[in-house]
Amino acid sequence: MFIIKMMKKNKIKQEVNMVKVIKATLIVFITLFLFSFIYANEGAISGVVTDSITGNPIPNAQVNARKINGHGCGMAVTDENGYYIIQNLAPGLYMVNCHAQNYYPKHYPEPVEVVAGQTTTDINFALRPYTPPPGERGSISGIVTDSLTGNPIPNARVTACGPSCGWAITNENGEYIIENLIPGEYRVTANAMNYFPKRYPEMVTVSPNQNTPNIDFQLVRRFMPPPRGTGSISGVVLDSLTNQPIANAQVVAMLLLGRRPRIIGRAITNENGEYIIENLPTGDYIVIARAFNYYPKRYPELVHVEDGQNTPDINFLLVPRSQEHRYRYELENRIRERIRRR
Repeated sequence: MFIIKMMKKNKIKQEVNMVKVIKATLIVFITLFLFSFIYANEGAISGVVTDSITGNPIPNAQVNARKINGHGCGMAVTDENGYYIIQNLAPGLYMVNCHAQNYYPKHYPEPVEVVAGQTTTDINFALRPYTPPPGERGSISGIVTDSLTGNPIPNARVTACGPSCGWAITNENGEYIIENLIPGEYRVTANAMNYFPKRYPEMVTVSPNQNTPNIDFQLVRRFMPPPRGTGSISGVVLDSLTNQPIANAQVVAMLLLGRRPRIIGRAITNENGEYIIENLPTGDYIVIARAFNYYPKRYPELVHVEDGQNTPDINFLLVPRSQEHRYRYELENRIRERIRRR
């Protein structure tokens, strides 16, 4: 009897394992089908970029494709053999152009058609080299800083594109200089890790044998750390009916920065309902208290904090969320709202 039960259990396990294998196989096939369907609806453009005089391949040339009607674009950089391929392009007609350092940029003379599931080959470019007389080239310089603190941003990348292209990396003082630029009008952009990229608002003119200075950037952080100070806010959180302290209530301090308040600090009340929010910079704060099974409450006025000082007695009486008190709480809120509107 025992042997029969064990055989049945083993059979059930085998069936379960078989179902798992079938499910996994189906998922793999479905995934492959979806990928093949997606990429079957996209095409590519490829070609070679060479020097028009020597015929040698040009590495690190940039080739751009932009769809004529509708949204869609792509970019590729040539390898050491001058070869490039721009992939994942939606079907349609594209304008294609190419540029490289020390060469004149060039547009492909006719629209390039991209067909789903195919690569449009032999979209080649022969770029004409530019060799200016000695001293004819110019440069662009400036400094990149943090928009909030004003501190320099090292290792930011500044790029200039116009008759030629160039770039530079900022030093420890946030300074950069892009040299060896062909005279003309340039679009200049700056970007750095953890900052939003920024484009200089105007075209920058480069003159022969001169530097164009003060092309400065103030970059905005993507994730701005909250400002810190030495001030604090303290008080007590109590039950509005019993006047008993509420433990584990959360009190939040929000500093008014521009249009929107931002949470700068928070604290949890102890067993006596007491709290203190520390490390707050000088400013006016919105302070809110909330606790489980209580209605949240905002302190009725802005709380001012000075560095190095504590602002005490920011106390709260929270209303329980029980049914019998809900009507009273809502009625009080309506009365306060009417008084405020007067």
